[in-house]
Amino acid sequence: MSSDKKVVLPLLRRRTPLPAFLADRLYIDFRNDHFTALAKLAGVIHKIPPGDLAGTLQQRRPKSLTEVGALLRAAGFSDLVYIDREDYETMRSILKRHGVLIEGEHFDVIPRAKKSLKRLPTRKLKK
Repeated sequence: MSSDKKVVLPLLRRRTPLPAFLADRLYIDFRNDHFTALAKLAGVIHKIPPGDLAGTLQQRRPKSLTEVGALLRAAGFSDLVYIDREDYETMRSILKRHGVLIEGEHFDVIPRAKKSLKRLPTRKLKK
């Protein structure tokens, strides 16, 4: 069996009856509440646990893209990705070759403090 399985996630967008073959399948319904459906789709794409997203959606329904983003963050999504310096420099070099500069508004570079290698105090043993 191939490990390249494809997932099909139907999106309902018109006000039509639900097709019978979808009755027991996972689908995202854009017919009534566009922003909630968008949050659910983003949750699937970003692998946010469905229970976490459902709990957040029960508290508040999003009414805008900004609220969708806030809801996703409340459910555990983070758009921050931490990479080490070597990977950062490699990525920066590749992007620069393709005309993409990552200074400024595209990326926030936050240097992390290096772990200090403190010497533990030593005690002289009495002879």
